[in-house]
Amino acid sequence: MALWDSATVVRNFEYVYRMKKVLIGNTLKDLPMSDTLGKPVSLYQTKSKYILVMIYDPNCHHCQETTKSW
Repeated sequence: MALWDSATVVRNFEYVYRMKKVLIGNTLKDLPMSDTLGKPVSLYQTKSKYILVMIYDPNCHHCQETTKSW
């Protein structure tokens, strides 16, 4: 299965539509993160028009169901 098949795209649009009223415009706490080389980076220092933050627990059934096609 392709990473972004049509069913996945539709499901993601539906999820965003349901969640946007509670998420858009809110500021997330500055999270400790690392880049692909393991160097520490700040969420607030990341320069981008949009930033998607996905918090995932590999042992969480809900997380597994929500992201099963990723």
